This record gives sequence, C-alpha cells and structure tokens, in this order.
Amino acid sequence: SVIPEPPQLPGFRQLAPLRRGRSVAVYRARQHHPDRWVAISLFDVRLTERAAVEQFRAEARAIGKLAHPGVLPVHGADVLPDGRPYLVTELCEGSLADRIAARGRLDPHEVTAVGLVVGRALLHAHDAGVRHGDLTPEGVLLRDGAVPVLAGFELSVLCDYRDAGEPTPAHAAPETVRADGAVDERTDVYGLGSILFTALAGAAPFQDQLHVRALV
Repeated sequence: SVIPEPPQLPGFRQLAPLRRGRSVAVYRARQHHPDRWVAISLFDVRLTERAAVEQFRAEARAIGKLAHPGVLPVHGADVLPDGRPYLVTELCEGSLADRIAARGRLDPHEVTAVGLVVGRALLHAHDAGVRHGDLTPEGVLLRDGAVPVLAGFELSVLCDYRDAGEPTPAHAAPETVRADGAVDERTDVYGLGSILFTALAGAAPFQDQLHVRALV
C-alpha cells in the first residue's frame, strides 16, 4: 500500500518512506542530536485522550529499556498534534520477510541462528514483563543486512487503539482469535515457531485466520 507523505517532525530531517506495515508507516530520517540515521514508525491511530497518550509514552519507555542485542533499540516516542503516535528506533532497512521472499526456503543453519537470537530476545522481554503479541517475519529486521533483531514490541502498546486489533492472520496463535483475545508469553512462543516454520518452508503454516480458528 501507499506510504503517506512524511510529517514534519522537530529534530529530524530528510524523512523518506521506508516501508509500510499493518497500521504503521515507517520512514528513514536523520536525527539532529545526536546526528544519526533512524527509523520513525508512525501509527494509523489517534490517541485523543490524555491518559492514552501518557500510557503510550510510559510503555514506550519500558520498551526502550529492553537493553538486549536482539531487541531493536528504541530511541524515543511521542505523539503528533493530531494524535498519531510515533516511535524512533535504530534504522534497519531489511527484514527476514524480505529474505524469504527473495530466496524462498532458508538454510536450516541460518534459521537456527535466527531462532536463537529471537528466542533470547523474547526471554529477556518476558523477564522484564513485556510481551510482543504479533511476531512475524516482517518484525524480524536485519541489522547491517544480516544480523537479526526483533522489532514490533510497540504494537502491543497500541493493541487497544489499533483499527486492526487482531494480530497478523498467518501467524496468529489460536488464543488470539478468540472473543477475549487473551495472550501471554506462550503466544510469543507460538509466533516464534511460526516464523521459523515460514523460514524453513518458504511459506507460513496457515495462510489465514480461518485455519487458525479451526484450532480453537
């Protein structure tokens, strides 16, 4: 889908479209202080209540404290005057999904390496009381084009406000499509398994939620 024109953000310049995800547009940008390239994720929601804005900022700070080499670093977060929240992170331009699309099935040794990095990142996050909730190959970015790093924790922060409230269908754990949508750490374990299956097979284990709902 089309990426909207980048907004004007104080402290950043040279904003350019990078990629489009579910409920989010990502831009490459140059930060003034410190002088570095970053990614800015701008979400397709509007936080109209002050409590929601403060919750987003607080939970984004909690994600930013996940100091682990396998977790994408969060540099900052804020909300535009029109209510759209955004997150500033390390810039990684490729993803595991891109690699699978280009090469099909990946080598088992490479998949094992990805699994170790993402699994350790999840363990670190869970120990800190943070769940992901929407693990996909698109959310595993490639630092310097090769080293996997887990992104997308911010989507769990906005789960109550996103128009697309359900997780990515092809990788959704059965419990996430129930009426209550209850998730816990086991949901992330399922998501990791779905990612690794996709990398090994070249396609997701389930292509839509109809298959997942049959398991509930």
